[in-house]
Amino acid sequence: NSSIDPLRRNKAIDAITRALDTLMRPGDDAMIIAFSQRTEMLQPFTSDRALLKRTLEDARKVTASSATISWQKSEVISLARNELSDVQQQRKSPSEAYANSVSKARAYADWRMQTEKRLLSSLTRSVSMLSGIEGKKLMVFVGGELEQTPGLDVFQQVDSMFTSIVRNLMPAVIRENDRNMSIDLGKIASNANANGVTMYMIDVLDRSRDTSNPGPTDPEITFTNETNSYLSMAALTSSTGGAVLSGSSNYSVALNNIARDLGSYYSLGYKPGEGGVDRSIAVKVKRPGAIVRSRHGYALKTAEQQVEDHVVANAFHSTLKSDFPVTIETSAPERYEKGLFKVTVTLTFPSTLTYLPSGEDMNGEFTVTFVTAGEDGSLSPVRTTTHEVKFPRLSEAEVRQKPFTHTTGLVVRGGTQTISVVVVDRVGARNGYAKATIIAR
Repeated sequence: NSSIDPLRRNKAIDAITRALDTLMRPGDDAMIIAFSQRTEMLQPFTSDRALLKRTLEDARKVTASSATISWQKSEVISLARNELSDVQQQRKSPSEAYANSVSKARAYADWRMQTEKRLLSSLTRSVSMLSGIEGKKLMVFVGGELEQTPGLDVFQQVDSMFTSIVRNLMPAVIRENDRNMSIDLGKIASNANANGVTMYMIDVLDRSRDTSNPGPTDPEITFTNETNSYLSMAALTSSTGGAVLSGSSNYSVALNNIARDLGSYYSLGYKPGEGGVDRSIAVKVKRPGAIVRSRHGYALKTAEQQVEDHVVANAFHSTLKSDFPVTIETSAPERYEKGLFKVTVTLTFPSTLTYLPSGEDMNGEFTVTFVTAGEDGSLSPVRTTTHEVKFPRLSEAEVRQKPFTHTTGLVVRGGTQTISVVVVDRVGARNGYAKATIIAR
């Protein structure tokens, strides 16, 4: 919602609502997240299509703020015109007027870059919510500006106004390249691939109606407008095996393609070697005329990283199955510091872990991993503690008769928070999951 107009946004919502029954099959879950300077989880994971449709209908009422971008652009161009007028009336030198105009453009570009960084952070968190879940997973992004170089078109507009009076202007695409978001976009693609998430991008912005500069159309600026976001979206979809729709309002075509991908695909796999390095993947077809889309990379995660994924997924999804039961009890939240609360968490789980004999003793080990998740999808840092279990071999039967109890204190943010926990039997490689929701005020 931070970069699209409500009319085209609502057309996309209409298309998604109509396609929902085709997109979702029995056993499928979906969630809906909105972004407008901050992340808001409109609907957690559910298989209830009627509930999802009602949530989409409510999403039509939320303010979409593409007009803010156009207004900010207009402010930059208006100031540049005033500076140009000062040059013509000999109140300022061309270099001074140009420097003032570029400074205003940089303020706009920095604002756009910070907004985009928050959006990319939201996308990263959203991908992480899917990390520990099995099955085919995809993210459908509906939006507008996702620029590879934020604000590049505005710099080009300013340059075009001053190019005849300022000598040796370095092209903005080179001069302002420190705002290039390619590395950030690459990290999201790598994260999506590591978590098995395919990304689909639906670009709903109508760039032909950009009213920020009513003057003559510059082909270079037009090219930047058309490609700056498309290249970012295409990079994400190409890397993860998805597809992008841009320059068209025929959203049903894109959604039909997604439904087809969900219902008809090849599942290919291989066993990688050890280590967490990124690996490139290339899938080729021999049949003439056939086209293949697949993810371009994969990173094998360590056991610890997989547990962190599972504890995050457990906070948002209910499909993770425990190898052994874990119950969780929480105390009433107590004020700790401004905006923070302290909660005592007690876990109970069977003592029937896997133990190995060591002389006269039996040894085992378990880890407890916590994370807290807010209603907006925000996450606390993941915390893990390791605990050794050691007892005489002769007392094994007695030990196994009583459950283990583990108590710890957590500091959480205010509001509604979900505490997610994974208990791992390290020797037996078994996991137990639990979660609890608290309201801290």
